[in-house]
Amino acid sequence: MTHDQRYLYEQALKGEVYPCTIFKDRYQGAYSGGAWIAMAVSTEAVPEAVHDSDGWNILIWEELRRTNTPVGRGNTPAEALDALIQDIKAKYKP
Repeated sequence: MTHDQRYLYEQALKGEVYPCTIFKDRYQGAYSGGAWIAMAVSTEAVPEAVHDSDGWNILIWEELRRTNTPVGRGNTPAEALDALIQDIKAKYKP
């Protein structure tokens, strides 16, 4: 586990995530799986492809799943954040 992963895990145990960016999915969850997305990155670090054309959007979501990157998905921003916290706990548990 990296230092960053441990930091995110410790934050998730407290119900917090920083940095965190929450955004409405351009394709209403068709590729991402959620109408709202939460990622444990700054706004500038969100992959541009999540807002790009269908082809790029499909590829980036496949890559995020392949690399086991924690992502929260939900019908509301709050649901997406909660899902992100749970995903971090599951993927980064020591």
